[in-house]
Amino acid sequence: MSYYVEQFPADRVKSDIDYVQQAKKYIYQHYWKASLTVSDIVGAVNIERSYLFRLFKGETGLPISSYIRQVRIQQASVLLESSDLSVSSIAYSVGYKDPLYFSKVFKKTTAKTPSAYRT
Repeated sequence: MSYYVEQFPADRVKSDIDYVQQAKKYIYQHYWKASLTVSDIVGAVNIERSYLFRLFKGETGLPISSYIRQVRIQQASVLLESSDLSVSSIAYSVGYKDPLYFSKVFKKTTAKTPSAYRT
């Protein structure tokens, strides 16, 4: 195995990046599920958990859970700008069961409350 890695390092790097891309794709397809967990992502990508953690953080600079939060807040921002949905509806739409917790996370991330962001 080490011979293969030494002889074909580009193939190894490419597959590592593919794992991260698969994880990101899975997150974008499922961010709206309140039940989305890191275990779900690990299962979808089908590699060892700590290995995916290292690859993901190395590629994105963020832990997987922070990346999920970032995607959810980005999508919420789009909904706040482009729709008349209530903040509660948007919270549910991006995977938060508790609208108050969503507002807290949104404000911590963007420095504005969802209502203030909308205006």
